[in-house]
Amino acid sequence: INKNGNYVLELSSAQLEFTNKSTLAPHIAVITNIYNDHLNRYKLFKHYIDTKALIFKNQTKDDYLVLNRDNKYYSSFLKKKPKAKIFYISLNKLPKWENGLFFTRNKIIFQNKGKKFEVTKINKKISLHHKSNLLTAMLAAYLWGESWQSILRKIKILPQIPFRQEIIFESKKIKIINDSAATSPDATIAAIERFKEEKNLILIIGGTDKNLDFKELSFKIKRNVKKVNLFLLDGSATKKLIDLLTKIWYFKKGEEIKVYSNIREILTDLPVKKYKKFTIVFSPASASFEKFKNEFDRGKKFNRIINNLFLKNGKITTN
Repeated sequence: INKNGNYVLELSSAQLEFTNKSTLAPHIAVITNIYNDHLNRYKLFKHYIDTKALIFKNQTKDDYLVLNRDNKYYSSFLKKKPKAKIFYISLNKLPKWENGLFFTRNKIIFQNKGKKFEVTKINKKISLHHKSNLLTAMLAAYLWGESWQSILRKIKILPQIPFRQEIIFESKKIKIINDSAATSPDATIAAIERFKEEKNLILIIGGTDKNLDFKELSFKIKRNVKKVNLFLLDGSATKKLIDLLTKIWYFKKGEEIKVYSNIREILTDLPVKKYKKFTIVFSPASASFEKFKNEFDRGKKFNRIINNLFLKNGKITTN
């Protein structure tokens, strides 16, 4: 590692647990979204938040902390009185006394010390989830020293992030999304919200439970995914989801519910010939440890099976 280099690290709560007084603090710390997650590792959700907060523990007044103003848990970090300068991202107008980057009427506005500056207009229709990610990346780059002009040039060539609502194939008839990194119900809720207007949404879901709450997700599925288009991958989280879907009458009591043992079985059983146009979203809402090494292994295997089953000469075939 070059001591004079610039590095971007994505740190899990498990990695942050090793933080101590001598741990090098990031010049810019970013906490994007906090959801009820990893409750198989932490006894209380508060312990998870406390661990996340370790990222700014050793920061000084010369550093920056970026928080998502729209996430209901952002105030939990403020209570810990971070020493760094605090900036926010938001999909709503920020209070005039707060600094950060926000969306309003398809404009991105930078606000600092009471002054506002229009950075750019966003005409393209993008999901709320992706808007938040865009604001976060732009703000972190600006705080590091990049000019807005340089940032805007680079936005145009940004690649998709693998396994995070990644569109791996799109044609007039078919759209396929690999969201294997969705290891929590909240992540899959975001995916459904983004693609719910697509014609004939097919959702592939299921995996290992992390002691999370699937109640909100079950209602989201009931409102947006037809029963014939829901495909369940076997796992401890899947059993919990089925119970909740039965309680809200998505499934009938005593109904035979098909659960698949692997991804290949699901993909060969999809009703692709039934629809003139459809969208496949692979968003497990759970961990992968019962069947895969991790979510990335799961995502790679999904892509491989898609290629083997549907792709011929670079084109998807449903024959």
